[in-house]
Amino acid sequence: MAGEGERVIAPQPARAQPSLKLPIIPPFDNPESIIAALASRETTVLTAGLLQLEKRALALVAKPAPRASPDPVLDYLAKYATVDGVFAAWDTAHKSNNSQLSAAVLSALSALIRLVSTDPFASEPEIIRRLLSQYGTHLDRALNPGRNDVTVAALKLCNVVVGFGSGRFARRLFGCMQWSPKIINRLFRTRLRDTSRDALSKPDIRTLLTMLVLAFLSAGDSRLKGEVLEAKGLVSGILKGLSEDPSIVVSHVLVGIYRDVISDRSVGLEARRSMFDEPCIVELVKLYESTEDDESVQCPRISTHRFLYALTGWLALQINESQAKSFGPQKVLGTVLRTLKVTEDPQQRELGLYILQSAPILAGLFWSRFPSSLDPRLSSRWISAITFATQVVALPVSPHLSITSAASSSTLLSAPPSLTSVLDNVLPPSLNKVWYSKALQHENPLVSFLSSIFVLAALQKASKVLEALAESSRRLEEVPGVGRWANLAERMREHLRTVLPDPQIVVALMQKTAAPTAAALATAASKNKAKSSKSKAKAAAKQELMAIDDAEGATEEADQAVGRHLRTNVALRILWLYHRVVPSAIAMLRFDFAKLPQAHVEPSDAEGIRAISSAYALRLAAVHSASLTWSRPGDHFKNTLVPLFRLYRTPATPSNRLLLLSILGDLLRTSILFGPNSAEVETWLSALPIPTSQLSPGDTNVLDFFESCVHKTLIAPIRSSATDAVEGIVVSTTDFSPLLTTILSELPGALVNGTPSILAFVRLLVLGFAGRSTDSTISKRIVEALGEALGKGKEVKKTKAFLLDVVSALEEKKDVVGGEARDETSLRSPITANVFAGAGEQDEATFSATLAAMPLELVFLHARPDDLLAPITSLALKALVSSTDGWMIATQVLLHRFINVPWTDAERLAFSTFFQELIKSCTDERVQQRIKDLLLGEQGLLAAFQTDVAPFHSVTELVKLVLSPSVPSDAALALPYCSTTLSDLASDPLQSSKKAMKLPLRVLAAGPLLAFFDGESAIAFASAVLARIASLPLPLEPSVTAVIDAALLRVSGESNTAAFRTMWTAHFVLLNRLSTADGLDSSAGVVLARGGQALLPFALSEAGSAIGGASLDGFRYGSNDVAWRQHATEWTQDLLASKSLSVNQAQVLAALIYRSRVTRERFTAWVFERAEEGEAGLNGAESALAALLEAGAVSGTPIDVPAKIALHFTERLLDATVDVSANSALGRVVQLMAAGSTEVSATVAELLNRRISEIDRDSFTPIVLRLVSELAATSPAFVESLALYVNGAFAGLVRRFAEDEEDTEAVSSLVIELHAVAVKHPNIQFKTHLLDPLVTAAITRRLDKTGPITLATTLSRNHAWKDSEVTRLLNGVFASAHFHPATTPDATAKTHQSAVISLVVALATSALSSAASSRTVEKLMPFYGGTLSSDDAVLVDLFQRIELVSGGSISVALRSWNPALDDSPLESTRAGSLAALQLGYARRSWLRVCASSTTRFPKEHSEITYDPEFLLPYLCQTVSEDELKGQDWNALVETGALSLAVAALASSSASTRLTARVTLTQAEKKLESLAFREREEILLVLAHARNCIFSQAGEAIPAVIALFLANSLQMIATPESPLYPSFNRFLLQRPLLDQRDVPMFYLLFFSASDEPMEDHRWLLRFLAEGLVRSQDWKIYRRRQTFELLASLLQASQQDPATRKLILQFLLRATTIPQAARELLSRNGLLGWISAQVPVDAGERRLLINIVSNIVGVMSHDKLSSIADALDTLAVSCTSHEVSKTELALICTSVSSLVARLPTPAVDLTSHRLVLDRARDLLSFVSRSLPTDKAVQVTFYQTVMLVSFTRHQADLPESRRDQELFNAGVRAGLAAEVDQLRAQTIKGLL
Repeated sequence: MAGEGERVIAPQPARAQPSLKLPIIPPFDNPESIIAALASRETTVLTAGLLQLEKRALALVAKPAPRASPDPVLDYLAKYATVDGVFAAWDTAHKSNNSQLSAAVLSALSALIRLVSTDPFASEPEIIRRLLSQYGTHLDRALNPGRNDVTVAALKLCNVVVGFGSGRFARRLFGCMQWSPKIINRLFRTRLRDTSRDALSKPDIRTLLTMLVLAFLSAGDSRLKGEVLEAKGLVSGILKGLSEDPSIVVSHVLVGIYRDVISDRSVGLEARRSMFDEPCIVELVKLYESTEDDESVQCPRISTHRFLYALTGWLALQINESQAKSFGPQKVLGTVLRTLKVTEDPQQRELGLYILQSAPILAGLFWSRFPSSLDPRLSSRWISAITFATQVVALPVSPHLSITSAASSSTLLSAPPSLTSVLDNVLPPSLNKVWYSKALQHENPLVSFLSSIFVLAALQKASKVLEALAESSRRLEEVPGVGRWANLAERMREHLRTVLPDPQIVVALMQKTAAPTAAALATAASKNKAKSSKSKAKAAAKQELMAIDDAEGATEEADQAVGRHLRTNVALRILWLYHRVVPSAIAMLRFDFAKLPQAHVEPSDAEGIRAISSAYALRLAAVHSASLTWSRPGDHFKNTLVPLFRLYRTPATPSNRLLLLSILGDLLRTSILFGPNSAEVETWLSALPIPTSQLSPGDTNVLDFFESCVHKTLIAPIRSSATDAVEGIVVSTTDFSPLLTTILSELPGALVNGTPSILAFVRLLVLGFAGRSTDSTISKRIVEALGEALGKGKEVKKTKAFLLDVVSALEEKKDVVGGEARDETSLRSPITANVFAGAGEQDEATFSATLAAMPLELVFLHARPDDLLAPITSLALKALVSSTDGWMIATQVLLHRFINVPWTDAERLAFSTFFQELIKSCTDERVQQRIKDLLLGEQGLLAAFQTDVAPFHSVTELVKLVLSPSVPSDAALALPYCSTTLSDLASDPLQSSKKAMKLPLRVLAAGPLLAFFDGESAIAFASAVLARIASLPLPLEPSVTAVIDAALLRVSGESNTAAFRTMWTAHFVLLNRLSTADGLDSSAGVVLARGGQALLPFALSEAGSAIGGASLDGFRYGSNDVAWRQHATEWTQDLLASKSLSVNQAQVLAALIYRSRVTRERFTAWVFERAEEGEAGLNGAESALAALLEAGAVSGTPIDVPAKIALHFTERLLDATVDVSANSALGRVVQLMAAGSTEVSATVAELLNRRISEIDRDSFTPIVLRLVSELAATSPAFVESLALYVNGAFAGLVRRFAEDEEDTEAVSSLVIELHAVAVKHPNIQFKTHLLDPLVTAAITRRLDKTGPITLATTLSRNHAWKDSEVTRLLNGVFASAHFHPATTPDATAKTHQSAVISLVVALATSALSSAASSRTVEKLMPFYGGTLSSDDAVLVDLFQRIELVSGGSISVALRSWNPALDDSPLESTRAGSLAALQLGYARRSWLRVCASSTTRFPKEHSEITYDPEFLLPYLCQTVSEDELKGQDWNALVETGALSLAVAALASSSASTRLTARVTLTQAEKKLESLAFREREEILLVLAHARNCIFSQAGEAIPAVIALFLANSLQMIATPESPLYPSFNRFLLQRPLLDQRDVPMFYLLFFSASDEPMEDHRWLLRFLAEGLVRSQDWKIYRRRQTFELLASLLQASQQDPATRKLILQFLLRATTIPQAARELLSRNGLLGWISAQVPVDAGERRLLINIVSNIVGVMSHDKLSSIADALDTLAVSCTSHEVSKTELALICTSVSSLVARLPTPAVDLTSHRLVLDRARDLLSFVSRSLPTDKAVQVTFYQTVMLVSFTRHQADLPESRRDQELFNAGVRAGLAAEVDQLRAQTIKGLL
């Protein structure tokens, strides 16, 4: 209903009346009581009866078995099935137009129908039959917009009826409605702005209508679906505006449309496809711009993505079934493809690729409208375009190109696709051989490389296409070259050969990047050696030169190595694909392919990618140069693995080695070798020895052994048992892989000949399992299995001991011993030969080398906690990990030790710190995330944390150190830890007293985790912990104190939500007790104070919170209101139990004082008690005492408190040791007490006067000065004290100004406060003997400082100076070295210059005669810029006053006027000054001189605009009196000075036009006698200007004509401009300008120049500037300017600059009343604006300003126009990016519309509509309201006006109206509106 919802603020004056108060009627006990209640003629009783009937019916529906027990409502339905009483009530509501009663009837019908639906035998209830047959028109009328409560209830009823019986009555209901497009559109546009609500549980009108339409579609009636789809606006209305709907609604809509429309074959294809027109597609694509988290299930981005994916699949299926008859689907998908931003958004790029993959026929359309140019150039746009083009080309081959064996005969006989469609999917048709050649040969390596990648992708696609065509031809058994499919392949090859670049270019690219081979270097060396045999001396010299050249070449080669290998690889692959795609082209290539292996396989310094290049090189060489062939497929091991093992034995570079290991890993990664754990292969390969230049026998033994075991495992049958016998020993292989089992079986035999090397392999293998397996016990089990398998022997014994120490280091904490391994570093035991134990005895290099020689796993088994913390060892370890890329290995080993070894907390902290530093040292974010996942994931510490014996404190500290709450992935990792901790507190803490006395260990360790808790979880955690420790005595245990402190600190940062208030209410006493406890006083006190803030509506403004985003719920509404009232006495008693109050306690008490009479009484008694004991007992209670005094003052019954309190607080304020934060409260108390009692004010004033006289001159502070100033503003008794303090502060400032040192912060603050006092108290009496030295010191010693100069200025204005004093002070200013114009354009220099000018003006105006004698004009002339700035305006005023007083002219001084922005000297002539004008300043002056009274300009432009009233007379005198030369005239034209006179012909001032005519006349006369190049052009423009004047009176010519001539004159100085010829041609073609036409409009609008965009922008700027008056608009209207510009706006979506210029033109047009009215009436401007979609915040602000202008001129007698204006304003500002200026403008516009509403008639529907839209608009403003007080005041006034207007119209007030009213009050309180705070407090008392 319209008035539903609770009020948020207590009733205030001028607010709308709430809904009618309903009487209480007895509960229904029989059907007759229901009949009696519904038979009443009183609407209130009738409404109450309907509401009770609805509640009873809904209560029955909610039961599991509604009809299980008798009920009066069931009996009523059984006895009176037609519910005549309900329908009679509806008739009554219909006749009386009672919306509240109508809503009640509709709600009751909904509930009754839902109750009837519980009867399985009710097939066609009478209630529904009567509703649809007799009251269909009533129901249709209820849907009319305007009465939101009725509309909502009607829509809910319709949804219930449609849902009855699986949609049985859906079609009949649909037929009852008229479904007017206008009404549908209005309903779909009615939505709630509250985005935090549940859209389905609290739906708005749009959501209900949307659900109703979806219900119609899901009713299963195909005929009904057709009618719904044919109804104009129903389905399209759902999709229009879908981007603004809640995510769950978006999900329902998209799912429903796809399920019930798209997937329903009973609906015609055309009807289904016609839904998706271009506006619909645009709206759907806009959903991609949603900022909601993608992880959400109903995220609009994800929902839209899935919907468009499904839509693409449906349409692509139609296209693929019959491409020739698929124009409709192609059009829809083509629109989607064209609308997507494929080069900007990854998801849209993915969808675009899917569309092209699903419907390859669209490729041609896509390439023809590709969103970016592919012309090769180095730019980010081209890189994005070529990358996406590469992805498009790389899409899979279309299934139409292949024929499977299961294809039908009709498919086999079908014709192949056209060559064009095939080629469109391979290459862009617009690209040719020239493009490819140019791109591959581009000078930029990146462009060339990306182009080569694109060519590579195209060739790969072509290769796959040709394979598909060949397969189809083979299946059809076509003759090569004859069949249709084979012929298509051949034609495709021929076309590709003509398009693709010459292979020689690819070869050149490869040769360019290839490095010199070893053979080439050897050949060169042999030649040099042969040449050097003639002379040894010459040979030595040449060798030396060659060495230098080789060194330089090596350096250059190293710089190019990275890119060379990539380009070489791509070139080789392209050549290989040339062989596959166009073999004839590569066959004709003259190139020796035999050299490829020599160049790309042999070098030992090749990078990893060279391995791939080697493969392609071998392929090419095998095909084109030699008879090399591949063996036929045979045994996998023999033919594949043996060659790779052999290759592994040869030396290779690290990158080649890694690549080979990767290949081996991929081949060996099979379940035959490793079972389910295929990742184990990395452990085995890491344990293999790395061959060097000469393979050692030991390494050979290991490789042979490994190769043999792999071979035996591969050929061995599958084992049937879980154990194997190893020389009589049973070895469990349950958890061992088959390869490991084989190794254990074969190990005894392998130890016979190669014991050392095999043992080393075993050691590395065990270490590898320790560093790569998440199972910490696998190494131990392997060692146990190896115990007997290794046998006996000295070396074996050492290995066994070593392996046992490794296992021990993983699980136990033992004392380590330093030492050195006698044999090798791999045998250094972490227990008996720890490398770190003797690290202090080695230098850093030796120690690092020792670590590098050890396996990484072993290094971290050696590392002790102290070693991880020590800087030297820690740095060495991190460097080792980084160099070996062993991040995961190091983390896994340390994690095993962290969990399994019983370390102390300090030792575990060392591990945690090292983990943190290790992650920071890693620069790869992906590796960082992998480390975090390994540490804290399910396989890491989480599993240990969820046990009962984990080191909880250490784990939580590790989480805090490693993770960051601000990183989403980190927060997700920490979430399970938080959930586990909360689960420990889930049980009831009051089950037993013992349990309540303890906190679980996990909870005690949860302090570091609290940063990862969300707000509600943190509050729940804190509440549970407080409940558990409520009965514990203070002080608490340190661990408990720590966790409580952390919890309260976390909660203190949360807003006053319902959960926070519930916790605060439940634990108030405990929080108060904890606020005085050591260690908890800070956190508990803050939480205590935060809860107290919720008691007051103005607490938000004092806390500085955002106005719009603040919660409206507090302790003053709802259940919490009862809670605080019940506990107020208890809380007061608890707070006052102590003898002194803390600051936080006082704040809570202050809030209670405002709300509770009992609190005020008890606190008053407490104050008297404390005062009797000594005023010191009141310290800390300042805020509570201030609240008490303020409450008394507001209520009109001042509260009497001891006067000595004021004296005590005043003494404290004067005490320099008082905390600054306490001064405000202290001063407030003193101020209130002084204002309430003259006796107190006199006593305090006497104390102040006495203490001020005792203050030393250097001890005056701004804090005390501010206090005295506030007291003086309250009571006249303190004026004398203020004067004493101010004058006393002057002496100290004089002494400080006399010093050369910089002013301290205290001095600067005192200066600022003195200035504020002087402004606030202008009548204060200053002592001349103190003031004069201060101003003199400021001038002589601080003229370079803005603060002292500003203070001196203010004091000078308030003091009467003598003439001699003014002369002395002015001379002092003029003589200062700091008196000069600002030479830099920064704001600080400008501010200082303004301060100096203000000081001189203040002194000069007090004695003008002295100023004239001091040559003030001459001194100030360099400061005068001739602009419209405030400084220049002040100077002009001073010049005029001095001129009047002195009686002389200042024209002589004006000759030194210098408008230059720098301090460059000028000629002392007026022409020289004009030549220094700034063109931009002059152009703005043109606009000012011809502007009308309604033309508005930005304030910031005043400082950069010349004053035409000064410049035009100055120009006139210069032209008339001075002898100007040709260069002077050129300067006047270039700077725009002469154009000012032309523009002035359009001025509204007759004197200005006269001055302009005189100037131009004199200019023409003087130009006749001169001869220079530009003379004729200047005279041509002046002649046109003269011809525009038709009478002697000299009426103003149109501004558009004047500005055109001004621009034409200035264009003479820019012959390089592309517009220069056009202007001259236009002027020469006509003797007169048609003043009824826009000059050059069509010429520039339909420009055919090379840069039409620039022509458009110049024209748009000119049109906006020339539109000044109504006559200009008439000229524009003749050319249909608006219509053409509107079309240009639609065509300029990608040109934001042009769009803004068009909107600026409209902004200027709407400032002219006639133009604005015509745009409204003739062009429907409001509707046009509503249809615009602003592309950025700038456009949005322009639209808001345009609508604001329209509001000022529109007629207010039509409410529909006002509603449309509000609606347009809402559409224009639907974003939070609107600035505070636009927000203020919105409020002003709403005020203007609402204030002039006509007197409401009988029908209040229109009034309600206007006020509802105003409310919605202001609700948006409230959510974005800034902290600017001016905007807050404007918002407050507007809200009050809207509320008052609603009250005057006697309209009901809804919950949203109340929320808006509260937001307005809150804004007014924040802006410190007079009397509002007092009225608010009065309402609380």
